[in-house]
Amino acid sequence: MEILLNDLKIAARRLVRDPLFSAVALLTLAIGIGANSAIFTLVNGVLLKPLPYTDPEELVFPHAVLRGEPIPVFSVPVFLGLRDQGRVFDGVAMFTGGSATIAGTGEPEQISGAVISANYFEVAGVAPLHGRLFNESENEPGNGNVVLLSEGVWRERYGADPDILGRTIEMDGRVREVVGVMPAHASFPPEWRFWIPVQFESWMVDPGNVLSLGIGVVARVKEGVTTEQASAEVARIVELAKTAGDMDNPSYTGAVMPLQEYYVGDARTPLLILLGAVGLMLLIVCANLANLLLAQAAARSADFAVRLSLGAGSGRLVRQLMTESVVLGVAGGAAGLLLGLWAADAMIALLPPELPRMPGMHLDATVVLFTFAMSMLAAVVFGLAPAVQVRRSALAASLREGGRGLAGRAGGRTRAGLVIAETALAFALVIGAGLLIRSFGELRTVNPGFSAENALTFRVNLPAVRYGEEEQQVAFWDRALERLEAVPGVTHVGAIQHLPLGGSGMRITFEVEGREPPAPGEEQALDVRVVTPGYFEAMDVPLQRGRTFTNMDRTGTQPVALLSESAVARHFPGEDPIGRRIIMGWTRDSGPVEGTVVGVVGDVRHGQLRAQAEPEIYFPLAQIPRLGMSVTVKTATEPLSVSSAVRAAVHEIDGGLAVSQLQPMTDVVAASVATDRFMTRLLTAFSAIALLLAAIGIFGVISYGVAQRRREIGVRMAVGASRVDVLRLIVSGALKLAGGGIILGVIAALVLGRLMQSLLFGVQPFDPATFASGSIVLLLVALGASALPAWRAARTPPASVLNTE
Repeated sequence: MEILLNDLKIAARRLVRDPLFSAVALLTLAIGIGANSAIFTLVNGVLLKPLPYTDPEELVFPHAVLRGEPIPVFSVPVFLGLRDQGRVFDGVAMFTGGSATIAGTGEPEQISGAVISANYFEVAGVAPLHGRLFNESENEPGNGNVVLLSEGVWRERYGADPDILGRTIEMDGRVREVVGVMPAHASFPPEWRFWIPVQFESWMVDPGNVLSLGIGVVARVKEGVTTEQASAEVARIVELAKTAGDMDNPSYTGAVMPLQEYYVGDARTPLLILLGAVGLMLLIVCANLANLLLAQAAARSADFAVRLSLGAGSGRLVRQLMTESVVLGVAGGAAGLLLGLWAADAMIALLPPELPRMPGMHLDATVVLFTFAMSMLAAVVFGLAPAVQVRRSALAASLREGGRGLAGRAGGRTRAGLVIAETALAFALVIGAGLLIRSFGELRTVNPGFSAENALTFRVNLPAVRYGEEEQQVAFWDRALERLEAVPGVTHVGAIQHLPLGGSGMRITFEVEGREPPAPGEEQALDVRVVTPGYFEAMDVPLQRGRTFTNMDRTGTQPVALLSESAVARHFPGEDPIGRRIIMGWTRDSGPVEGTVVGVVGDVRHGQLRAQAEPEIYFPLAQIPRLGMSVTVKTATEPLSVSSAVRAAVHEIDGGLAVSQLQPMTDVVAASVATDRFMTRLLTAFSAIALLLAAIGIFGVISYGVAQRRREIGVRMAVGASRVDVLRLIVSGALKLAGGGIILGVIAALVLGRLMQSLLFGVQPFDPATFASGSIVLLLVALGASALPAWRAARTPPASVLNTE
């Protein structure tokens, strides 16, 4: 212990004696450790930390499977079958997301929430913070005028009122009693801020609605039940439900996945790639620090030689060097933890909507342990090279080389090898960032099918209590669009049930009048959109043939419809769809939804921008009334300049409505590529840091090499070498290091590109232009890093060097 304490004291004194070295080393290490700590905070919160529920490993997500593709929804009849007939579940609950307008306290506000079965939180294993959960009777029609509020709403809107229980609040025009407040971790997904009990109306539980996919299901499996067993049970229940509903669709079945896997979704790949990227960056940091320590050890060669000659074993020197590395690692790890804490908060704030903001995404014991482990690992890695070099430097060799064993050929080769290694890793990161930059550029050139310029969008949801009749809904939207068209600076106004690039919509089977009905399992489907007249003009969606909707297309007139180009190409190849009557597999009170095609419009990407536009059918709002619509206002000026007038126009008609999601349409487009932008920015930042570290490494090795070769350079110049020759000699050495790094880095870049393939759009993992550009960038960095040492070498006076020697 005494020897260890003595080594620690010596290591601490060395760091204090050389403040410049210590500052550079600590800053470099803090950047590498901090980046790893920040990314691991995200990975731990999303991928590793269990969901904030009781025994979360027992929770699964039953879902439909249609034509071999998983569909994250089910129907109420299937849910009831799972609840009442499932033999492997301890509980089954349902949920479906939604929103509601809260009024009566301050400005009306639309918030997101969920409609749930009474046992939802019991299955999840979450107790209320205050009050109680729902009871089974509140799922019966007419008995569910109650609500659970999230802790956030309770604190933000109601000031954490301790008397909130039993208080009535107005939601969507209906008075509901607050029966409980749920803790913060129950708001999962985080955007859910209230919960109301589902009302099992007769049409919902009708066995004939077995294919009406629209609700989510969560279940808790019994102890010892595997995912495969649970999936087989769900498939069995689906078959029973199809039989009860007289449905013959062999392509429709069911399965389960772990609930955490459902919530994580597609976030796993980007987060693991980021973690791998910062891991590469930490290796570059280690290589840089190893070079710094090698240079420092070389300067101490005479001291080491003396200690060896006095009887100190090489093991004693190695232990001292490793102790110094560990001290440096601990100090750098502490600084990196603080930097990582700040960076993690910044990254969480910038997380795109597609990546989940999971509960517990913050610094915790796991993150601290990870940071400590990475610090120790880094200390061993960057301390290994000088320690090994010292061990190899025997006393005889040290004396033979004039006490310059670590500064001789072996030390030079080691430092050059480390620079080549870190250059190779930097090249891989540069290629990864280059691929994402090219991919993002390709994505930005995709035509979404509409123009977002000078367009303002917002959403209004009408409460069913005040607008329960279809005539009331149509009348409101008529008045609202008329008022909005009168706002100064507004050129066009239109509305659609769900905005493009949002991924929402209904996919409904259909038949064409005059065609033979498709066989079971071979049904065709269209994505259904409900719009108002003027919507296509407001969004600059081109009309390909026929006409769009007009104010004459109303209830009582001929039902009409519009088709998208892809719908015509897929379902009407080689024929004119104008005048054809389409009958949807969707029934309303007035009967099946149908429409005669009166026009064809351009394709619009309602899903992801990187996905192809789906075949769509449009119906006019006046014939298919809707409570909730997203309105688009085309302006002649900056869109947000009319935002106040837009709110006032809506509130003139009904002051109790919330105008939500008010934003320029360009923000909607930007949000659709938020994950791509997030990944591109982070990986570009990591690659820039890697390039800087590689440049520092090359600069250090070349500078040290110039100092070691000062006599050789003087002799060369004395016998006739010009300054250009010296410049060429030094610069070529730097370019050889970079070239060696590029050659090795191609392999790492190919592996990284293959892992990133699912994130790329319009770019192949081995993209010649990206690899060529990355090579040029790295060679230019090497050229810049060697410029100053080469210039100094070229100005070396030969006479002074020879006189010194």
